[in-house]
Amino acid sequence: QINSDPVFIRHILSNLAENAIKYSPEGAQVHCAVHVERGKLTISVKDNGIGIPVEDQKYLFERFYRGSNVAGTQGTGLGLYIAKRYVELMKGTIKVKSELDRGTEITMVIPLSRN
Repeated sequence: QINSDPVFIRHILSNLAENAIKYSPEGAQVHCAVHVERGKLTISVKDNGIGIPVEDQKYLFERFYRGSNVAGTQGTGLGLYIAKRYVELMKGTIKVKSELDRGTEITMVIPLSRN
């Protein structure tokens, strides 16, 4: 049982999955892993897409920021900003691991209870 906000979790997962699909080649697989351990829920979404340049990664969770390699792809730069805010409201963390032209993995960890 998860005592965190299910609406927040749904929005975060939707955003991460949409980004993974949007920035991956057509037909590429997107992997989602869910793990529960020691009172924490860990969810990661991993793709084999375009990746994020190292110099862009420190800005990913800022409002309206879009990577330097996504000019031809539609987006607002708000998705990861909102996802991070939701995770923080649930007292969790979110991090990114990415390699240019190899893909991106975004992992969030949230406590299972609100206490």
